[in-house]
Amino acid sequence: MKIRGERECTECGTRWSYYETGSVGCPACGSLQSVGVDERTEHTDMQVAFDLTPVRNAIDEIGTDDLAERARDRCREYVRRRGFVNAGTLRELDDTYLAAIELLHVADIVAREIRLEDREELYFLSLLRDADQGDRPAAEDVPRSLRAARGLAYANAV
Repeated sequence: MKIRGERECTECGTRWSYYETGSVGCPACGSLQSVGVDERTEHTDMQVAFDLTPVRNAIDEIGTDDLAERARDRCREYVRRRGFVNAGTLRELDDTYLAAIELLHVADIVAREIRLEDREELYFLSLLRDADQGDRPAAEDVPRSLRAARGLAYANAV
């Protein structure tokens, strides 16, 4: 969407950038009465955190299928909110986004599988451990049964 990213509060006169805060509310006084002071610019990127800590913390309390569902939901939310145009500039496809979308697809398979091989479960847990840091296992470590998920994730990303 096209927005006016440079804002000015009509109550206190403070200026700020929507691109940095993700909010039209004034950071100084909290007022929602602000006006854009620049030209409209394409902007789809939102400030969104990708944190899998709550999912990882549940690893000893729930089964792998439930863990996969929680991971899938977190990844889906992150991928849905993340954009690639920031203040009119196209951002690069980063490793965190790729890891999130790969975990989303792998978790979807893991959640539906009746029986997982140890290698599949280990791969899922490796992704879960490091995806929010932008790290993923090497391509040669992907179990044959999950290669399509990795490929689909990359295809969807681009």
